[in-house]
Order: sequence, then C-alpha cells, then structure tokens
Amino acid sequence: MDVLLFVLTIVVIIIIYLPTGYLFYTQTRKRIAREKFFKAANAILQRNPDDQSCIGEFMLAYKKTVQFNQSKTMPYKNAGDFLEELIYALDTLDVEAFKDTYGFIRTEEMRSRVSNVLAIMRQMQPYASVSSKYAGLLETLDKALNGGDVQMGKLSVKQLTDNISALENAYQYQSQVNIIAITTSVAGLLLALVLAVTLIVK
Repeated sequence: MDVLLFVLTIVVIIIIYLPTGYLFYTQTRKRIAREKFFKAANAILQRNPDDQSCIGEFMLAYKKTVQFNQSKTMPYKNAGDFLEELIYALDTLDVEAFKDTYGFIRTEEMRSRVSNVLAIMRQMQPYASVSSKYAGLLETLDKALNGGDVQMGKLSVKQLTDNISALENAYQYQSQVNIIAITTSVAGLLLALVLAVTLIVK
C-alpha cells in the first residue's frame, strides 16, 4: 500500500509540475530572445543614424535571435513583431525599470526611431504581420484587385475563407484542450491532497 501511494504521488507530481515546467521553459526562452533582440536593436540604432538603412540589420538580428532561440511556441514571426514589443516596453516601463530589465537606458529618441523603422517596414511589407501563407494570399488578392483580375480575386477570397474556417476550428479545438488540461491539473492537485492526508493519517 505504501509503495502504491508513493507511485501515485510521483505520478500526480509529474501531472502537475510537468506542464508548469514546460510553460516556465517557453516563457524563459521568449524572455531571453526578447532581451537579446532589444540589445541588438539598441546597438543598431546607436551605430546607424539612418532609419531606412537600419532595416537590413534589424532583419539580420531577428534571424540570428530566432536561430539561437528556436521554439515552436515563439510568437515572433518577423523583426516587426520584436519592434512592437520594444515599443510597448518603452511605453510601459520607466527609465530605471527598463534599464534593470534590458541593461540599457531608454530614450524618447529611441522610441521615435523604432516607431519610424517599424512604419517603414510595414510600408515595405504590409502583410508581414501575418504568416507567409496568408501574406501570399493577401498579396495575390491585392494584385487581383489592382489588376482587375476578377477570377483570381474570387479564388483568393475562397482560399482565405477556407483558411479562416480552419483557423477557427483549430482555435475551438485548442480551447477544449486547454479546458481538459486545466481540469486534469486540478484533479491531480486534489488527488495529491488526498494522498497527502492519507499519508499523514497513517
């Protein structure tokens, strides 16, 4: 009986702490990637006074940051996503908190230049905020609208509709999976408490 309780306790601990550990790991990877890109962005802006010419260096910094911090859960699809995060940090953290977190001092000039670089990048790649799959469809649809190709436009709209439908189904499925995961964790926690009480009583 004692062996069974011990095994059950180990299983419950794994059920509870493995998802928590994985979440901590993914969040840590994202934080490290964010810190490295922000430091690279600061160095790029200090080294190059021209916002337009900074774009290539930002893209290289993004490529290397993602390369050394690869993760399936990484939410940053391009350099622009990192720059949006940087703008948010510049807007929400005071000088001391920003310096303590990222290791350099934020300035209003930095905020202005990052915003300008991001605006230029969005003009150059207006669909960069979505994945390459959907960006390709949007570019095709844009060409069809500007070129008067109705057939191509209808085909692009149909493909977008199918993809949006698939995304909605995937979102609903993921929501169900999350609910099951939370329920399992709660049940595991309750079981762990029951086992702990049982051991104490014995």
